[in-house]
Amino acid sequence: VMAAFYEPIKTRRTFEIIVDLIKEKIFSGEYQPEDRLPTEREMAKMVQVSRSAVREAYHTLELLEIVEIRKGTGGGTFIKEPSNRSITQSINDMIRLRRISLKEMMETRLVLEKNLAELALQHITDEDIEKLERCTKAAFDLLEKGNIAHQENIRFHICLAEAAKNTLLKLVYSSVMDLFQIVLKNFRADFEMSRIIAEEHNEIIRLLKKRDKKALMSFLDQHIRGSNERLLNKSKKYPNLNIDKGVITVD
Repeated sequence: VMAAFYEPIKTRRTFEIIVDLIKEKIFSGEYQPEDRLPTEREMAKMVQVSRSAVREAYHTLELLEIVEIRKGTGGGTFIKEPSNRSITQSINDMIRLRRISLKEMMETRLVLEKNLAELALQHITDEDIEKLERCTKAAFDLLEKGNIAHQENIRFHICLAEAAKNTLLKLVYSSVMDLFQIVLKNFRADFEMSRIIAEEHNEIIRLLKKRDKKALMSFLDQHIRGSNERLLNKSKKYPNLNIDKGVITVD
């Protein structure tokens, strides 16, 4: 009979215990974004460990993007707002490893945004509508001055995602759109297309106000597919597309 195999029990390092203690206080709500953690000296005294262990714990939390270490007057270690940055980086890494294609990103955007819009119909408030209207107004203000409204048009879709009131879906969607922005920055701006997109955004607002689900879902599908198709056509000029640190390069 084969003997059972056991791995040696690993003793946890002090800084790892401190990291978990702080994370638990964040998860319980005891710490909120922008709260300042005790100094290294104060924390070391409270939990009866060395300052070096606290320093390592704080740096680990910074790498995890849970805290921000600020220098100078008024500096210290502060709890950060939750961010989609780590999700964006993971997707970016998968793209660079050729595990995710631009076409897959487009398909993901279509599925996510249609589901977000459906949820938005259930939860959208007057304040959400006003946010969307401010996005389109900012876009048209730029267009009237002869400028491209790229950022404002992207912002419209992020505001729509926020109106769905689903934090997880919004984080994933925002990460996908972050990567779309990286791609779009490297293509030649199209003024007329920017104007058409802004006009289509006004129609999306109109349908949201009417709570016309069937018309909204049909129009949104057409809007996103059209946008994806134009981007895909532009990307064909770059057959070996890489996204590396926000820059498109060609192998």
